[in-house]
Amino acid sequence: MVQIRPFLCMVLMVYMCLNSSKNFAISDTLNHQKKEYKATILGLKQGLTYTARNQNDSAMIIIHQALVQAEKHQFKDLIPLIYVELSRLSGLVEDADDQHLYLSKARIYFEQDTMHTYIDEYYSAMARFHFSKNENDQALDYLRKTEIVRNRVAPFKNWKTYALFAKIYRNMNDNRKAELFSEKAEALARLQNVTRILTELEEDFATGEKNVKINELILQNKIIQMEVNGSRKQKMFLIGGLALAAIILALLSLILFQRSKNNKLLKEKNLMISKNLEEKEMLIKEIHHRVKNNLQLISSLLSLQSRSVTDNVASSALAEGQNRVLAMALIHQNLYKDNISSGMEVKDYVTQLTEKLLNTYQTDRDKIKLELDIDHIALDVSTLVPIGLIINELITNAIKYAFKEGQDGKLKVSFKQIDDHLMLSVTDNGDGIKAEDKSKGFGMRLIEVLSKKLEADLNIFNNEGTTVQLEIKNYKTAI
Repeated sequence: MVQIRPFLCMVLMVYMCLNSSKNFAISDTLNHQKKEYKATILGLKQGLTYTARNQNDSAMIIIHQALVQAEKHQFKDLIPLIYVELSRLSGLVEDADDQHLYLSKARIYFEQDTMHTYIDEYYSAMARFHFSKNENDQALDYLRKTEIVRNRVAPFKNWKTYALFAKIYRNMNDNRKAELFSEKAEALARLQNVTRILTELEEDFATGEKNVKINELILQNKIIQMEVNGSRKQKMFLIGGLALAAIILALLSLILFQRSKNNKLLKEKNLMISKNLEEKEMLIKEIHHRVKNNLQLISSLLSLQSRSVTDNVASSALAEGQNRVLAMALIHQNLYKDNISSGMEVKDYVTQLTEKLLNTYQTDRDKIKLELDIDHIALDVSTLVPIGLIINELITNAIKYAFKEGQDGKLKVSFKQIDDHLMLSVTDNGDGIKAEDKSKGFGMRLIEVLSKKLEADLNIFNNEGTTVQLEIKNYKTAI
């Protein structure tokens, strides 16, 4: 029994040594992994720096090296990010095959990640890929996914999302949405920049305040030491240092107070601007209401006057004048009703205008078929009024003169945005306009005057009916 105990002690000591060596080995492995992880991240950052400098070849080499390290050590959180960055680089050098390959590899890792870490970067990269191939609908689908994820985890990153939205819509010739997303991107980028500056200022202030307090403690400690040593001169010098530190702290406090005061003033100014904008919108709405009422009053006066006139030509002229006034009043009526300050949809306006004209002339809907082919375009009042008057004249002329009695007629109004021009055309299948009548009547002269205002090219074609076509170059969209 006495001989067994030393043997057991020896076994226990050997086990403890082996276990201690194992722990040291695990610790060394973890430290090595940590160093390799930091080195991989550093390589990725260097690659991004080369990308920012447009040194794409160097960036590709560095980021490939980072990928090799990440795959070697199985850094599964870094691998998909590196693939996404490689796909972006491939897009910059217009290598679509490599771009698609890297995105496919990234998708495999993102699908395995149940936490969906950095999934927004993958969605954003897929949107850029489809945009580069002019596949706008697919790009928009991925961008919407990106926006949803970033709104939840990193809202400020959406300034990049909105900027890409703007590029895609501009590529689709939807300038209104492009401008909207461009403004959202700029606003969010400015907000992010302001937030970053404020954070840096707060950190600088906190660091400065902390350093001042540390210096105070050091100086107080030295004062105590000098009191022990009886050095009066050094004591006074350090007291002066403490006073200087107190002054610096007071200045920092003053800066913080002034910044808080400026923020308050800025907030008050923003509230005042918002209030002024609301008042302006109310005034514009009231103006539209009054203009609409005045135009309707003029229309009523013309209607009364036409009833008292016995001459058919004069009565017809008054009725046409009434329709012109109603065409303008209809715009202001819609702006007032929908609480819009500057413009409205052309499609809504033309639909209402044509209905009113067909009802005014008591047109048989079974005899005259109306077809509208109008893009969704919102125009400013300054552009919509002359266009409305032109459409009014063309439809009135077609209803009154194009079709013989009892003839089945077709009337088509088309309004399209082509590149940076607007194309308006009114077509009927009537008898056509005679050459001597093209500039004879008041209506045609009015159309020519309004066309010049819009810098429009006016063309009239007689081919199984009449087509009047205007290519409008000077126009203003609604804000």
